[in-house]
Order: sequence, then structure tokens, then C-alpha cells
Amino acid sequence: AFRCAARGDVEGLEAALDADPSLLYALNRGGASLVDVASERQRVAVVNLLRARENPARRRLVETESLEAWLAARGLAALTNALADIADDPDDLREMTDDDVVEA
Repeated sequence: AFRCAARGDVEGLEAALDADPSLLYALNRGGASLVDVASERQRVAVVNLLRARENPARRRLVETESLEAWLAARGLAALTNALADIADDPDDLREMTDDDVVEA
């Protein structure tokens, strides 16, 4: 699948993904995804194929996307306020986690 992404082989990549859909979220030894490999080599057709097949809920946060937008796209907008409250007072986070500690 990674060779297909690197070469721009859309048909080969489609066949690989049809056989094993989990490849869509696989990483190579360097930690790059199929989209990363295709993007690096400017394989637009491959990137479009991968984006069309991906589950938006599993998509990684990209540098240009705000955390708020990423959370909202996954139905987690309520976490935005909670995270903002924690950021305003980091001691709140310590208190919350300390309360949850159970002696073994």
C-alpha cells in the first residue's frame, strides 16, 4: 500500500484497501501514514482517494485545524469549555485527578 501511495498507483492502492481497510490508518516505520507519503510526493489523486475513504472521526488533527474545530467535528464540543477551564487553572486538574486516586 505504501509503495502504491508513493508511486501514485491509485488502482493498486484501491485493491490493497479493499483487501484490508485497516491499511488506511497504518503507519510505516518512520511513523508516516499513507496520506503523509502521498502528500510528500504530491500524489493528488492518491490523497483524494484516501481522504474519500477515511472516517472523519479517526482523522488526525492537522496543524491548521483548531482543537475546537476538531472536537466539534466529532461531537465533542462540550470538551472545549472543560479544557478551557482546566487551562485557566491547572490546579483544578490536579485536584480532579487526586480525588480519583484509589488506594490498592
